[in-house]
Amino acid sequence: MQTVIDAHCSQVFAQLYLSKMPITAANTLNDQAIPFHEEESVNIERLLTDNGREYCGLEARHPFEIYQAINQIRHKRTQVASPQSNGFRERFHRTIKEEFYSVKFRQKIYQPVAELQDDLDVYLAFYNCQRPHHGYRTEGRTPYRAFLDGKLAPAQPIAA
Repeated sequence: MQTVIDAHCSQVFAQLYLSKMPITAANTLNDQAIPFHEEESVNIERLLTDNGREYCGLEARHPFEIYQAINQIRHKRTQVASPQSNGFRERFHRTIKEEFYSVKFRQKIYQPVAELQDDLDVYLAFYNCQRPHHGYRTEGRTPYRAFLDGKLAPAQPIAA
């Protein structure tokens, strides 16, 4: 599963693949995250990833690095052996394992990955738009509501 999480509001985009290739990482951004943000007139400026081979490589040759350069997204990598620096993803993966995969795999045997993707899309719509989150950023709102509230809030100056 390739996952993109908005660190401001915890909104999640995810796609299932049978391999971990650079093009699959770029595809998740291209098919879901970037179109959503463009529709909302919000630019993705920065992206934090782990140091997996699907995300890191020579800038001039690596498909994921090229895709980010084309879309003017600045890429930052987490520190090696520091799962706390990627806590948003770690927490989401625990939640989706407990609330989605553990439940669905007891209910049904999935044959094509597209069938599981359909159920995942339904869960993510619930997760993003109906399931309240109680973190310090969302404060009981859904991720989508937190996203909209962030869009409407006046810009805050960045302290030096």
